[in-house]
Amino acid sequence: MKKYLLLAIIIILLIPSLFANQSMNVRLGFLAPSGAKTGIFPGLSIGYNIDNIVDMGIGFDYFYSNDREVRTISVSETSGGSTIVTKSVGSDITTYYIPLMVGLRVGVQTDLPVIPYGGVGLGWGFLWEKVYIAADDAEEPPIEQIDETNFYNGFNWTLQLGAKYPLSTNVSLYGEGFYNGGLMKKNIQRDALGITWKEIKMSGFGLRAGLELRI
Repeated sequence: MKKYLLLAIIIILLIPSLFANQSMNVRLGFLAPSGAKTGIFPGLSIGYNIDNIVDMGIGFDYFYSNDREVRTISVSETSGGSTIVTKSVGSDITTYYIPLMVGLRVGVQTDLPVIPYGGVGLGWGFLWEKVYIAADDAEEPPIEQIDETNFYNGFNWTLQLGAKYPLSTNVSLYGEGFYNGGLMKKNIQRDALGITWKEIKMSGFGLRAGLELRI
């Protein structure tokens, strides 16, 4: 699965090379989804500038977050007076999420030094969730150890509002707020309960800043 995802990313980034007036966007920010812990959200896209205020592009973002519970098992002292703390990991959930998107941005010409804009994107998201939960016989009923990686995917969309500030003819700095909409699903099947599946909601607000480079 990962090799096909890598191939898709390479193809997506090569498509705009068929056009002139290209631009590359490199960005860094964060996303606070409702179904996972807030994480970093860098991204890269390559686009086609229709004119100075309208551009379309295609690219991807990479989300990473980690939610770890660390327990203190015991605290003791050595004969030399040092304190030794023994800890263990009770649970560790890591989320990797990659939305591949086609987007359109439309700016507004003003007398200000910045260009306000709005944007929309549509695409498909891929999510891997690595879950570790330690066994706990003290609980009732006892908790069995879980150590697994699950794959989810689903339709993705995004809305952006931001402003772009030209630093030179070919370089612009921009910042934006955005809303990411995505419901990642797995194990869609029919059983005695009807059609069932598992899902992780990656919808939420985020902020990011980046550079637009005319290439």
